Amino acid sequence: MKRRISILIDFILILVFCTFIFTTIHIMPIIWYVLSLVIGESLFYLPDILLAFVFIILLFYTACVKKQTKISSYICFMVLSISTYLIYLNIKGPYNKMHLFEYFIVSILFFKLFRHYITNLKLYILVIILSALTGLFDESLQFFVLSRDCSLGDLR
Repeated sequence: MKRRISILIDFILILVFCTFIFTTIHIMPIIWYVLSLVIGESLFYLPDILLAFVFIILLFYTACVKKQTKISSYICFMVLSISTYLIYLNIKGPYNKMHLFEYFIVSILFFKLFRHYITNLKLYILVIILSALTGLFDESLQFFVLSRDCSLGDLR
């Protein structure tokens, strides 16, 4: 019974967060503009801070939760971190960079939901595919919003 409640809660969290992402598409530039007026220039460093936060969480997960002692796990972490950072450098606009943090949260929520059913490499592949499909859906919704533009380049 506890497991069913946990799965239900995980599923609801995914739905709520994805709904949040999809409903803020048309107002995100406005929110970003208002925040830049209130906070000022330091707002443009927010995506950098959040990306560093993501890397710290992943390193903590690898070292403390998974208790990895193999050097290959940390090499894999470094390759993933460097490749993500290189992609991050090519993204234009600070609120476009925020997508990395949003989809990190989406991937964690998918991971929490499917960890009950799948426990090996298939879990990670499924989470990556579902997160990419969520991003594809998000980009295709932007086609219908006048204040945003749909670009397949944003999917990287």
